[in-house]
Amino acid sequence: MAPSRSLDERDDGGLDGWIGQLAALLEISEALLSTRELPVVLQLIASSVCHLVGVRRSAIFTYEAASDTFQGIAAHELDAAAIQAISERAADVRLAHLAIESRKPQLSEDAAADGAVPRRYVRQFGLHALGCAPLIAKDQVVGVIFLDHGGRPFQFTTQQERLLQAFGNLAAIALENARLSAAAEAGAVLRDRARIAQELHDNVAQIFFSIGLEAKTLLAGRPSTVARRRVARIQNLAGQGGTEIRNAIFALSSPPKPNGLLPSLEHLLQEYRASTANRARLTVSEGFASSLPAEIAELLYAAVREVLQNVRKHAEATAVAVSVRMQDGTLVLAVQDDGRGVAAQIEDASARGAGFGLRSLREQLAARGGSLAVSDNPEGGITVTFRVLCEEPTVD
Repeated sequence: MAPSRSLDERDDGGLDGWIGQLAALLEISEALLSTRELPVVLQLIASSVCHLVGVRRSAIFTYEAASDTFQGIAAHELDAAAIQAISERAADVRLAHLAIESRKPQLSEDAAADGAVPRRYVRQFGLHALGCAPLIAKDQVVGVIFLDHGGRPFQFTTQQERLLQAFGNLAAIALENARLSAAAEAGAVLRDRARIAQELHDNVAQIFFSIGLEAKTLLAGRPSTVARRRVARIQNLAGQGGTEIRNAIFALSSPPKPNGLLPSLEHLLQEYRASTANRARLTVSEGFASSLPAEIAELLYAAVREVLQNVRKHAEATAVAVSVRMQDGTLVLAVQDDGRGVAAQIEDASARGAGFGLRSLREQLAARGGSLAVSDNPEGGITVTFRVLCEEPTVD
């Protein structure tokens, strides 16, 4: 019988691998903390933790300490409805109980053999090895993430445990931020927006400060030339954290996002113009109306937001143009800039594991029969084009 045990009993991986994982955590943090839509945040958490530690499936649960109960809310590569149907006492799921009590990620190498989870879930989801990481915000466990490698055995290193702990704290902050932002946009707790902005500032600053210290420690160990270059990239990304904080605070301080795709896009471009002083315009084809399914509107809004974040941080652009049109039952949304980006380099970075935000959006669009394409503009800059299958909207 293989006992459940803390992940800190594993051996460390190589220095280069650790540096790469830190860089990935930074990219994920930027994507999570720049997004306020709860469904998008949940999907990002579920998918990004799998990318970060190299597993196939994940499930997110909220946790209520008063009742010692966790409730399923989202999943990656698992049936979301099946996860959302789960409500359990943590005391009845030993792996979750250990993670919550210890506030550290836990791993069961054979969940069925050591009784780490109820057998009905082992059978239902084909579980073998199973990990569980707590989500901690304001010194309280607010949720847990279960990690699984598609029913196959797996192990984690101590470095991955440290990444999971950092990710758990980050995910909890992003989750709370999205929840409170949603409430604020509903007009319920507008006064909390300033508090959210302050908490985001404090927590994000701490994350980037800690990573900066880690980078200094790595440099003191005289890494290889290749590793030194990667540490320099981490330091550069950490330096961008200050900009990310300012952007997030600005967004939280602005009026709530309106309903509907077109008003939301115009709101987003107003934020972009105010924070960059760049030109930004929205063009809508004649006859197009914004009567789209809410989930498609939210996905496209998140997509444009991600592209604008990348333009703001990397492109050195002076102008952005967003266009929306329908073509044979497919909604086509394009974001064009006049910056210094090169399509091939962006696609190559995404293929090598960088550019997490665009990669995640591409996966979400593909799940709906859509696509994402990056192309060069003849006059310079790039265009990111999103296509989503949907019913032809009608003019109101």
